[in-house]
Amino acid sequence: MRQKTVRKSLIRRLKWALILLLTFNLLNPMNALGVAPRLIDEGEVLSPSEQAEILRRLDEISNREQFGVAIVTVPDYRTAREVPLISTADPHIFAHDFFIYYGYGVGANNDGIILLISLDRRDIYIATSGFGAIVFTDERWNRMIDDMLLDLGAGDFYSAFNLFVDRVDQYLAQAGTEPPYDVGNMPRVITIWNFLIPLGIGVVVSSVIMFFWASGLKSVRSQNLATNYVREGSLQIPIRTERFLFRNVVKRPRPKQNNNSGGGIGGSTMRTGSGGGSFGGGGRRF
Repeated sequence: MRQKTVRKSLIRRLKWALILLLTFNLLNPMNALGVAPRLIDEGEVLSPSEQAEILRRLDEISNREQFGVAIVTVPDYRTAREVPLISTADPHIFAHDFFIYYGYGVGANNDGIILLISLDRRDIYIATSGFGAIVFTDERWNRMIDDMLLDLGAGDFYSAFNLFVDRVDQYLAQAGTEPPYDVGNMPRVITIWNFLIPLGIGVVVSSVIMFFWASGLKSVRSQNLATNYVREGSLQIPIRTERFLFRNVVKRPRPKQNNNSGGGIGGSTMRTGSGGGSFGGGGRRF
């Protein structure tokens, strides 16, 4: 009888433990690995199928590169999270604190990058951490945002997010073999306009020059002999000689580009999060 009572009590406790565990999992966005889903679409800008595809790409690149890549959309970052550790001082700090709080960073330095979209005031911000601040310099994340602005302005968040993932993948691959893209060292995007615009300018300029020259030659008639074009006594070729006596060469060292963190002509401008720690990145409104 006593054994049955103990068994019932144990089963009851296990049931309550299971209920508490399920409740915790429902309330806590963290997955089994202790990392929140790398896509959190509280702004509901993506369809379920689009969410699944973007999340698949974020997981794939994060695992392959061992570098946390995340995207979060919120209706308004100022009221998005009631968590004391996530500051709402500005969208940039919010993005960084969100990145740290939900464990997106990889390794001791929390290597990674996060894209924040806050819909209320149309904020787009990128926060970088650890190795991310080295790879994604000020010049680079600015270029990434420039690339996304057209799609964001048209409300095509899916295309913008895919482009963000493409650029992250491209720049991480490049950083492993070449110096990081920065001021004076950015990839050139070649389009059809790179050929049509110079060609059009050349045609217009050459046409204007030829028309100007032709207008001054209306009184000129063709001649059969070249001697008719030479005025007698006008061609004189005196003998001149030049001798190279000495040379004076002055050498000056070429200034080196400063790619260190902290602003300047290159590198990443660093800030301090509300919980300490430095991060890079920045943003604007779209």
